[in-house]
Amino acid sequence: MILNEPKNFIMVYGIDYKRFNALSADFCIAVGGVPAPDEVLADDIIAQQKHLKVGDHITLLNHGLWFAGLWRTARARAFHPFRTAQEIAG
Repeated sequence: MILNEPKNFIMVYGIDYKRFNALSADFCIAVGGVPAPDEVLADDIIAQQKHLKVGDHITLLNHGLWFAGLWRTARARAFHPFRTAQEIAG
């Protein structure tokens, strides 16, 4: 599921981590770990722009989330659990 964060021009993907990881050879968590429902992974571009460190609290899609980890890819994407994306999208 793809959600758009218009305030920051960020695409936020709701993923099923196990399935996504099985299909995506380039998905590599460089720092931190798999996100819980109230957490988000961000790539190196977003983390650098927002000066994020694991454990920081951020707001995406009008929801407070914890930064769980850094996904190394340089594609300006953010990921959090699929069910959380469904709840946010309604």
